[in-house]
Amino acid sequence: MNDLQKDNNAFPPVIYGWLEPQAAAAHALLVEREGPCLRCGTDDLGRPHRTVTVWRDADANRQAPACGAQFTPYGPSELAWGHALLAEAAIDALLGEAGISTHRVWIASRPRIEGAGGAWSTKWIEEVGDPGEGGSTVRAIWRADPSCPVCHRRARVA
Repeated sequence: MNDLQKDNNAFPPVIYGWLEPQAAAAHALLVEREGPCLRCGTDDLGRPHRTVTVWRDADANRQAPACGAQFTPYGPSELAWGHALLAEAAIDALLGEAGISTHRVWIASRPRIEGAGGAWSTKWIEEVGDPGEGGSTVRAIWRADPSCPVCHRRARVA
């Protein structure tokens, strides 16, 4: 989707959404054709370069009893924040009020994150700011990456 958008002049804005482990943060990224793309802020597997949280236990999945299924424990209240961010991004896109690569983030409360074994990411604090007690929504800058393979390829073709 990212490549299609960057290669097609008529492609509309794209909204990407994701959750961090334990649904400790929800992200909504509205990407316009011009400006930074999704790949500018992710690795080749789609993992964001910058997260709000870090976790002691690298694997947030839990084993379901009596079967081979795994799940990540979070509920509808955490998901609702992600849904709200995505809806807000969609409305902004439809009204033409988005701006270039708008990144919205909901951050869970510090006690909830620490209780689940997480902490604030040092990189997030350095680049965006200390979330303090959390429980807030912020807009973060989605920076262009001069080494982004998608944007770099597009610049060569243009």
